[in-house]
Amino acid sequence: MLFIFDRATWHKNNLVVGYFKESKGTVDYMFLPTGAADIDPVEECWRQTRENKTANTTHDTIEELRTSLKSFWNKQPFTLDLSNYLCP
Repeated sequence: MLFIFDRATWHKNNLVVGYFKESKGTVDYMFLPTGAADIDPVEECWRQTRENKTANTTHDTIEELRTSLKSFWNKQPFTLDLSNYLCP
């Protein structure tokens, strides 16, 4: 199994990296290059979410925002052409 991470701080902390070092041979990991949002499929999902759900929208409470996002994510098929991300 291979996990691919962006370089967010929480992906590089000692707990995460330590887990993968202990699991070497079973689970592997790699980091995307810095500033490589164009090859990170999660960034495309966030872009679609912003464009279709959160742009120019306000919510009165965090719970209202959470409900709105969950509803969108449960209905939105994030169709991605993986060749854009696996073969840059």
